[in-house]
Amino acid sequence: MFNLCLDNCFLILSLFLVMARLKTCSLNVNGMQDASKRLNIFKCLKKQNSDIFLLQEVHLSNSQENDTWTSQWGGPAFWSYGSNYSRGVTILFNPKSSFYFNSISQKADTEGRVLSLSVNIESITIKLVNVYAPKVP
Repeated sequence: MFNLCLDNCFLILSLFLVMARLKTCSLNVNGMQDASKRLNIFKCLKKQNSDIFLLQEVHLSNSQENDTWTSQWGGPAFWSYGSNYSRGVTILFNPKSSFYFNSISQKADTEGRVLSLSVNIESITIKLVNVYAPKVP
């Protein structure tokens, strides 16, 4: 019983220490189809002091673009497809982060509005969810 309590306390302390250092940034980019805009966004993000970026309205429509954009980003990237003109979300991991990220599972809707990702960060599993939910009139 005592060992179980110690294990749980260690897990909670580890989670707290990781989450206290982990920095995230969420941004609606209103489209990244234009290569110049996309590269400028990537350049700007890499200058930020964040480990994880959650972007909405990336306007990514297929896996061929996915490969190109991931290569341009230069780090781990996970995508949910929208169209060339709307929707699409992504979770990007800063290639310069001091954390090591290991993806376990990914789920995305078919409309490019939701992306859920389970990742291991320093032996702790967390779930990241990026949601694009526009205003309803």
